[in-house]
Amino acid sequence: MKGEASTNDHWSGAAAGSAPHAGGVARPPSYQVAEDLAAGTLVRLLPKTEPPPLPVQLVAHSDAHMAPKVRMFLEHAAERLRR
Repeated sequence: MKGEASTNDHWSGAAAGSAPHAGGVARPPSYQVAEDLAAGTLVRLLPKTEPPPLPVQLVAHSDAHMAPKVRMFLEHAAERLRR
């Protein structure tokens, strides 16, 4: 591996996306890499030292004025985060 890369943008998935291609190490949220872990593209390093999971909350205004796209996003995100 040549060079070094770092990011402080935990939500873009940049570190998780580049780790399998560059042979690097990343510490992304588990929901961002669940498919890669299941496929074996990524492996967990030091699984006994992982911190406990943190809860994730989806917050939105009342359903009465919610745009359909927002409702669809929340439903999709909630389903993905349950895995």
